[in-house]
Formats: sequence, C-alpha cells, structure tokens
Amino acid sequence: MNNNKNVGVRFIEPAGSIPKRKEIRLKGYDYRSNGYYFITICTYRGKPYIKKYEEIIEEILLSLPERFSGLKIDWYILMPTHLHMIFVLNEIKKDLPEIIRTFKALVTRTRMKF
Repeated sequence: MNNNKNVGVRFIEPAGSIPKRKEIRLKGYDYRSNGYYFITICTYRGKPYIKKYEEIIEEILLSLPERFSGLKIDWYILMPTHLHMIFVLNEIKKDLPEIIRTFKALVTRTRMKF
C-alpha cells in the first residue's frame, strides 16, 4: 500500500477574478485623426505563422490603401510571430481599429482556405 499523501485529486478554488487585459487605446482619442500610427500585430499564441503565409499577408496589407481611402502604409516589417507597420491617416472615414479588424479578418479568412 502506498502511503504517499501527495497522490490523488485536489480541488482548487477558482481565483477571485481573471486578470483583465490592459486598455491600450487612449480614452476619448479619435483614431481617425490625421497622423502616423505605429501598429504591432501578433500571431495567435505567438506561433510562427507569418513565414508560412508571408505572401498572403503582404498582399492583403498592401491592398488596404485601396480599401480605405486616406490610408497610406509608410513602413512595415514581417517577423516570424508578429508584424510592425506605420500607417499614415489623412482625412480617412474609418477609424484605425476598423482597419486593423478588416486586415485580421481578411488574413484569417484567406489562411483558412489552405
């Protein structure tokens, strides 16, 4: 017979609350304002997907100014687990979060076809 008291099922009480993500947007700021915006987008769970889908990601990224009048891509770099870019907004109708959501949706939808 094993007298090891460390063996068995233990029930752990759930934590009081789940930590919340930090709010990264400035409250009350108009993200349609003209200017330069530095953006970083990370892959899901830090997986190195970008190299595998580099051509698709780049094609979709470079098509964004055609979709959003007033958007210019000043600079970008694709890394294995994330991408950095600088967007220039000039008299744009949509706000920056909508542009990012559109980009992510297009990449996800296109990637799922493979």
